Amino acid sequence: MNTPVIFYSTDLQDIANKERTAGCCIHLVCTRGKGSFRFDDRKITFSAGQMVVCPHPELISECAGSRNLKVVMIVATHQFILAQLPRNHYGIGGRAMLRNDPVIDLQPDDVQRLVNDMELIRQHISLTDHRYQLEVLGSSILTMVYDIFDVHSRRDGLHHPSHQTHNLMRELRELLESGMTEREREVRYYADLLHVSPKYLSDVVRRSTGDSVVKLIDTYTLPILIEYLRTPYLSFTQIAERMNFTTLSYFGRYVKKHLGVTPTQYREAGSPKMG
Repeated sequence: MNTPVIFYSTDLQDIANKERTAGCCIHLVCTRGKGSFRFDDRKITFSAGQMVVCPHPELISECAGSRNLKVVMIVATHQFILAQLPRNHYGIGGRAMLRNDPVIDLQPDDVQRLVNDMELIRQHISLTDHRYQLEVLGSSILTMVYDIFDVHSRRDGLHHPSHQTHNLMRELRELLESGMTEREREVRYYADLLHVSPKYLSDVVRRSTGDSVVKLIDTYTLPILIEYLRTPYLSFTQIAERMNFTTLSYFGRYVKKHLGVTPTQYREAGSPKMG
């Protein structure tokens, strides 16, 4: 497993640093002052005693804060966070609501508990010589995430999704995690394997995650694509063939769409890390 992106910060501007937060979820607690940012063309404001949880940092821009603003935050990759959680967890249903409203009111006890959680994670991030650093980090992040789930679920009155939805999402994620996306990226392919219609699968994924099933498939495809692009002895034609792209031009368009540059530009830039 590649070393995941995990960092602690007290600088609000870090949430708009797209290079640093790509593929991550932001967890921020405001303990003093007021702040704001643009999120998907909307202005979001927050103040002391509130939390911001943003699983879509690519939509954030124009951060600003009062002179006395004080925040603490943990930023970690979705992949690492999800690896700590059981298949059946609150976050599957909560993510869609976070996109609509990423700001959550906290009680004083909630603020202190989450600040303590984040401080413990900060300490564990510094344990670079610890042989089990990732495991220790995973444990402390799991504690923080469940404390956030508790606050978030109390706010929205949500419960776990239905058993049927859970099973479908679990089975889909198992297929995606198996590496199938290296060659299969069509919604219909996965719908057929799961014995549901493409529309039903799309609706379930949208309700459960707030994202399209295509975006979920791409989430598992991109690490494979990036690894191949970072392998200098593989030509673009070989990569396109391995990943079952019908044409080299289609492969180039896919890379451009998801990485923002052409395959050639990606390699010439020294294979910059994504996420």
